Amino acid sequence: MQHAFYLDGIIHAIHHGNYSSGYSGLIYYRIPAANPSAVQSSRFGEVGTDMAFPAMASFGLQTNDRNVMISYLSVASNTFPEMRVVNCDNNMNWSESVLLRSGLGYIDTWINSGSERWGDYSTMQRKHNAQSPTVWASGCYGASNNRWRSWVSEITGEYVPPPLPEADFVSDVQEGYQTLLVNFYDSTINDPTSWSWTFEGGNPSFSSNQNPLVGYSDTGYFGVTLIASNQFGVDTVSKEDFIHVLSTDTAPIIPEGIRVKKARKVEMDVFPNPVLDYELVNIIIDNPEWSDMDISIIDIQGREVRKMYNDRMKPGVHKLTFNKLAMSAGTYIVQVRRNGEIVQHEKVIVQ
Repeated sequence: MQHAFYLDGIIHAIHHGNYSSGYSGLIYYRIPAANPSAVQSSRFGEVGTDMAFPAMASFGLQTNDRNVMISYLSVASNTFPEMRVVNCDNNMNWSESVLLRSGLGYIDTWINSGSERWGDYSTMQRKHNAQSPTVWASGCYGASNNRWRSWVSEITGEYVPPPLPEADFVSDVQEGYQTLLVNFYDSTINDPTSWSWTFEGGNPSFSSNQNPLVGYSDTGYFGVTLIASNQFGVDTVSKEDFIHVLSTDTAPIIPEGIRVKKARKVEMDVFPNPVLDYELVNIIIDNPEWSDMDISIIDIQGREVRKMYNDRMKPGVHKLTFNKLAMSAGTYIVQVRRNGEIVQHEKVIVQ
């Protein structure tokens, strides 16, 4: 390592090494102190140019910011020894390099006599009380008398904070009669990587799935909490009384012989339900137009038990069947996705 610093559990380290075709480039590492094997690394370079003796410093205003600024020395067949700087952002994306000090000549003489070594010192340090990211870089360049000279630069920039998650969620329904089944959908921004749900009165009451399915048997109002995380932090959103479950005793009575058309475009009937003495369960799908259909049997935990259909479906009425003897007793859901969107789900009780 030629330069390194520690911040918020991460060791940032850098040195130069082979980039490509024998040319030297920059090799940058982020090493978690608690789990060094989870190291991230990235290289920066250019065929035809040698880059060496890098130094770096944090270029953020928050401890969880992994943005770094890196200065280095550069030389090529058509440029004299010079100083440049490059940024590596939170996601390890490299910027274009910027010239700090151009070289005025080649270096080949020592101040007294003999051949000169060039470049084996560089350093960088952040300005601790800056209102916007500011660092100082020190290095050397080729002077007009073929000797090296020192150069110090101040580097500033606009601050872009790390993309912390902003937790949020929606659901396909918020009110219905017991037993109510609700599909929850994560709508957190800034690329969350983990989720922790808490469902008051729900089954399951906890989930780490991104988009869980939850059943509600009791009546009342129930809150939902989501904790979403990414590599930069955690955010929590809680919605009180988000789900309202009504008693089936209060459901309107539909006169016999009147069929209520479902609001969704895809019609579905599942029978017999509950499954008692019958071995085969029938699923009737009335598809209004050509669609990519995905029909699955899932359990109350949201796990897929059986894939019934996953293909392009033509318009019309289609019949699917499955054998209930191959399934354990319990509550299942027939879930229909049309063009990637859930458009129907029907509870099936297997006894």
